[in-house]
Amino acid sequence: PLNNSKPLEIIIQKDAFFFEAVKARNSSGLSPTFLSSYFICPLQFYYKNILNIPEKEEIVEELEARHFGTLFHKLMEKVYEDQKGQTIDAGLLTTRKTLLSNYMDQVLATEHRGQKDNILQKNQLLVETVKILAEKALEADISYAPFNLIDLEVDSKHSMPFHASGIETINLKGIIDRIDEKDGTFRIV
Repeated sequence: PLNNSKPLEIIIQKDAFFFEAVKARNSSGLSPTFLSSYFICPLQFYYKNILNIPEKEEIVEELEARHFGTLFHKLMEKVYEDQKGQTIDAGLLTTRKTLLSNYMDQVLATEHRGQKDNILQKNQLLVETVKILAEKALEADISYAPFNLIDLEVDSKHSMPFHASGIETINLKGIIDRIDEKDGTFRIV
């Protein structure tokens, strides 16, 4: 017979230990990933960020949703990496758009080393979807061009007052993917 008992509910108390761990992390800065991980799964957040239990490292054969964003980010970084300080025009971006498959191969080779062919075989649909999204991003940039590429991959930190749970200031940190300028207006991507 089936046992239809109610699943065990795990409740994590936000006690002094919890807040001390958050305060310790706050001293070096809270990233968007750190903050969003709490809202996605508070229990996983607790294990990883409060108890510092590392995730089990596995050989990646199939890409998951978390790899999707990283792959897109690395692909777009590859498109622009040698253009910092340059004026980006529609012709350059049109050429770069035709090279997306080559750039994707380079990204996969760098990120997944000896597993690149296996990743491509098992994840062709995801890889093609990332390339299509990159094409759409480049099409938007083509219509916005010309613009000056100011910087890429900029570490950013910001502090702001916060008065709760013994924390007086929240320190935020993150990476700005791209800063560009057109007609005196700066755009942060």
